[in-house]
Amino acid sequence: MPRLGDVIRTVTYMPHHEHALLDLDVDVKPTTALTPRNMVRMRVAMLGDDQPHMFLLRRTLLTAGHTAQRYRTASEFLNAVNNTSFDILILGSIGDDAAEMEVISRLRGQLNLTVPIIVAATRRSEDYIVQALRLGADDCIALPVGQREFLARVEAVARRWIHVPAPVHSFRAGRITVHVQSRRILVDHEPVELTSKDFDLAVFLLRNVGRLVTRNQILHAVWGFKQQLIRSRTLDTHMSRVRRRLKLVESEGWRLSAVYRRGYRLERLKNDKNEDSED
Repeated sequence: MPRLGDVIRTVTYMPHHEHALLDLDVDVKPTTALTPRNMVRMRVAMLGDDQPHMFLLRRTLLTAGHTAQRYRTASEFLNAVNNTSFDILILGSIGDDAAEMEVISRLRGQLNLTVPIIVAATRRSEDYIVQALRLGADDCIALPVGQREFLARVEAVARRWIHVPAPVHSFRAGRITVHVQSRRILVDHEPVELTSKDFDLAVFLLRNVGRLVTRNQILHAVWGFKQQLIRSRTLDTHMSRVRRRLKLVESEGWRLSAVYRRGYRLERLKNDKNEDSED
């Protein structure tokens, strides 16, 4: 299988076809060749003014069934990710190392986003990689890279970002006790009636307290590869029921809020550490 960088070099040395790259930057039909059955379809935001590199990376994502939106300027990119829910951010070259580091810094600092950041560019000095990782990048991909490796790295970062519950028998968060193996939840030692999906949703939220989780990540964690069949109202209904039955309201020391166009966040307002434990 050709490597992305090899194809890039071929295109780069054909200047009379440069105009065609812009016309080819369109949606492509997904194929199962690069896509495991249970893989989450992610929404990806890409920043980079390197047309050949961004074109090929985006095409690879689209072919694998992901949604990938490309932005050419930092201001457009930052505005988009601040107002829209994305599962992965991919930063390419924008012509200046300091500017690229500034983007990472603003994502993690000013915007306070926890969404995974992957840096993908041809410049790969040790100092560059160290600085990017320390500022908040989750991975650095050196180009050229094979299509399957690129997708595997993107998926690995996404898996690490979604907090997967440890194999514990039970855990407690305040007045809520979760028995994982028996799939029971108690509030103030009283069992709560929940559907199977309500239980999975509740566990996911309780294991990600304080973190903004996108709708896409919730759907993947609860419904798996069937996520694309779930309507938005279905998730809202489950979320409302979990909030009500687990008493995830401010008067009980919790806040479960919808962040417009980005996802949900469960916050602990009263946190007595002595009440939290795992078995």
